[in-house]
Amino acid sequence: MQLRCAKDENERLLLELRELKSTAVGSEAASELKQLRKQIRQKDAEIRALSDQLLPAKQKLVEYMAMADRLGLSYPFPSELEGATVMRLRSLQKGNKTTAPSEHSSPPPPKTTKTKSKRTRKVEFPDEDDLR
Repeated sequence: MQLRCAKDENERLLLELRELKSTAVGSEAASELKQLRKQIRQKDAEIRALSDQLLPAKQKLVEYMAMADRLGLSYPFPSELEGATVMRLRSLQKGNKTTAPSEHSSPPPPKTTKTKSKRTRKVEFPDEDDLR
């Protein structure tokens, strides 16, 4: 809301600046022009600061909404679930950092070890006829 107000104010000041440029007469107009330029720079800086604050908050909200989706909760949360939902979301968020792989992940590939091939030694037995 503040961002939108700042943008509107910035647009208004730019319009006023253009009007003053076209009707600029003498040193009074020049000083007013400088003042308006300064205000525009301040509003631009304010817009940048507000948008820098807005983006991380928006990303956090998107993360919480995604976690709530995974838990099967609808957003915005009902008032009776508010505290419990926040606790569940926090535990889910903290749990992601320290939990083991989920059951849906594929198992690690089996280790293949080289085994020495055992050669069978061919043993020749004498014929039974020779044993007599």
